[in-house]
Amino acid sequence: MALILETREIASDTFSQLKTDNLSIVKKFELRSLDQPATTGYFLTHLAAHLGYHVGQLNYYRRILS
Repeated sequence: MALILETREIASDTFSQLKTDNLSIVKKFELRSLDQPATTGYFLTHLAAHLGYHVGQLNYYRRILS
C-alpha cells in the first residue's frame, strides 16, 4: 500500500508540472510496446489504457474473492 501511495504522489507531482505545449513534442520512450518515437500525449494515452487494463484485472480478482 505504501508503494501505491508513493506512486500516486509521484504521478500527481509529475502531472501538475506538465505543460499542455509538451503533449505534442515527439520523444523516444524506451519501451518495448512503443517501437517508434511518440508524442508525450500519445504516451500518456497509452499509459492510461494500460493502467485501465490492470484495473480490470484487479476488479476481476476482487469479484472472485468476494
